[in-house]
Amino acid sequence: MTGNLVVVREGYRVVSDVVAGEWRLGHGFYLINDREPRYTVAPAARRRILDRLLILNHEQHAEEMRARAEDDLRLDLPVGGGETRP
Repeated sequence: MTGNLVVVREGYRVVSDVVAGEWRLGHGFYLINDREPRYTVAPAARRRILDRLLILNHEQHAEEMRARAEDDLRLDLPVGGGETRP
């Protein structure tokens, strides 16, 4: 069984490295939240991934707010939604 896990982990590492490009994720066993070791990306890589996801989340939210404001203007609604004007 252990041999199979090593093969599976290596497969995940290869796929992740291809997807991540030059991010150098540093796969290995790391303690996450002071629990038992988990096979995952290095803590520094994890931080970079989470930082990038946060940036993308803010960008997506801003785009959604711009689209909503444009829709409100097209429908002659006050910015932010609400009832139509008389």
